[in-house]
Amino acid sequence: MKKIKFLIAVLFLATVSVTAQTKGVKFNPSYKGYYLLKTQFRGDGEALESNGAESKTMNGAAFMSAQKGNPVGQQWQFVEDPVNKGWYRLQSKLHGSKKSLEGNEINGKAKNGAAFMDDTKNVTGQLWKIEDAGNGYYRLKTKFQGANFSLEGNQAQGGKGGNAYMEKQQNVSGQLWYLVEVNPEVVAQDASLTQGIKYGDIIYLQNGWNNYAGGFLDTRGYQKDFEKTGNHLCVSTALSENRDKGSGSWKVLSASGKAIGTNVLIGDDVYLVNQWNNGNGGYLDTRGYQKDFEKTGNHLCVSTATSQNRDSGSGTWKIIGKNNGTPLKDSSEVYLKNGWNKFNGGYLDTRGYQKDFEKTGNHLCVSTAISENRDKGSGTWKIKLKK
Repeated sequence: MKKIKFLIAVLFLATVSVTAQTKGVKFNPSYKGYYLLKTQFRGDGEALESNGAESKTMNGAAFMSAQKGNPVGQQWQFVEDPVNKGWYRLQSKLHGSKKSLEGNEINGKAKNGAAFMDDTKNVTGQLWKIEDAGNGYYRLKTKFQGANFSLEGNQAQGGKGGNAYMEKQQNVSGQLWYLVEVNPEVVAQDASLTQGIKYGDIIYLQNGWNNYAGGFLDTRGYQKDFEKTGNHLCVSTALSENRDKGSGSWKVLSASGKAIGTNVLIGDDVYLVNQWNNGNGGYLDTRGYQKDFEKTGNHLCVSTATSQNRDSGSGTWKIIGKNNGTPLKDSSEVYLKNGWNKFNGGYLDTRGYQKDFEKTGNHLCVSTAISENRDKGSGTWKIKLKK
């Protein structure tokens, strides 16, 4: 009888243990708030900390932290990749969309093989699958390492310097993760993220001169000796968004390696690719000084080029606007600063009417200027997302 009672007691305790495991919430792909990521091994007292690659703490890699108060480095969003449906980027509130958690190789050279925050890129080590492991727990796996490896939340004095790392899948509590909502109440999706401009989007750029009578940034005709110089098409503004076969459309690409589909932020460095003739209009670029530039405030000539970096950053443009680091939106008003010679290329600007503009549909000349607002809003550009 004692043996039977003992067996019943053991079964009861096991049942209680399993029930106690369901501490977290069910993963919801539509949830736009933040989660704390905790393991069965380390319990409620520790959560995954994103850290920073340049940090001296824990070798700059991700680790299980006991810091209280839900610091922003421990708050995570699952951001679904627009191309690889069902795969997510893990991004912390500390770094925003600029950085994503990368599941390293266990013997990798970077960060001694630990998982770490790297610039958001189109790489499979940053694409995560959230796999239901039962009882409220999940395994976190990358597309890079496949089904046989899972993220393991280590203890501070454990292997890999105590950092989180990708380990062969085993029946261990450090690989069983549960999700805790930072704000359990329903969090409305941030409209700035749904309406924001993404890398890969095509936009129009409307010039602000004279209360937005400056026209749309446009390409027209080949540059003289374009085959020799790397300069490609002339740039001016036009009265319409689509003067000729996509000449007024521009694709936004990251100059710092951000992935297609991630948000473009105020302060980002970008390339602008003209969509004339099925996207063959070249990269917006600067070249040579304007005539009498020291007197007029006009600075460099503007054309397109066949390469992203024709000369010392000439094809890079920094987006300058209000609230640096926030998503660029449809209808945002910005300045565009050219990256030539360590961002001494001036601000994209309009000046004077094109010859025969009334007949051709070409409108104002385009160059850069030394100041953001050379003449009645001539350096301001309104972003319009192509629908």
